[in-house]
Amino acid sequence: MNKKKDCEPASFLEYKQSDSKKLSADAKIIVALMKDQPLKRFALCKKACVSEATFSRNKRLLINNKVIKKTSKGYCLFNYVEKPNLWDIVQQKCLDAGAPLVDLPVKKLVLGEQDPITGWYKMLYHDDSIKGIFIHRGANELKSAASVSIPDDYVAFLLSKVTLREGDRLSWKQRLFEVKALEEVYDGNDFAYWLIKLVQRL
Repeated sequence: MNKKKDCEPASFLEYKQSDSKKLSADAKIIVALMKDQPLKRFALCKKACVSEATFSRNKRLLINNKVIKKTSKGYCLFNYVEKPNLWDIVQQKCLDAGAPLVDLPVKKLVLGEQDPITGWYKMLYHDDSIKGIFIHRGANELKSAASVSIPDDYVAFLLSKVTLREGDRLSWKQRLFEVKALEEVYDGNDFAYWLIKLVQRL
């Protein structure tokens, strides 16, 4: 008879059994986020070593119990404070300075048929719209809020997540403007928004 084995308390046997058990899927997800967050769905599944189907089954439970949450940058633990991105910061500063995000009518340039004599292409415009922040060169407080300086070559800038092309036109307060140049603005290494440089059309 093995007296040592027989004398082991039940709690000790349960403890030894727990050593052989693996973490549940929800625990794996939590541990992965403790090490790195926020994470997009695919990256989180890979780091947690769970399938996407398993993640889907556990995600709702974890969100409903306020263990994890979904943000614009991916999933994270519920106490994670998401740092606002540059676009959000600029939008808020411009809003405080009196320039909200607005919808502006746009005429997008499309080249039509080529003239057989002159070689010039017919210029056609398709109606569209763009959402952005319009900054006129004379709006000093707004330029300061957006941290931009508008050189004499341009009369206004448009800040937008959506790009236009050179030659496109847009209307603002019954005036017509044309896109002359574009510049990408980055938040660290991530794209933040377009700086669309405008001249006025008569």
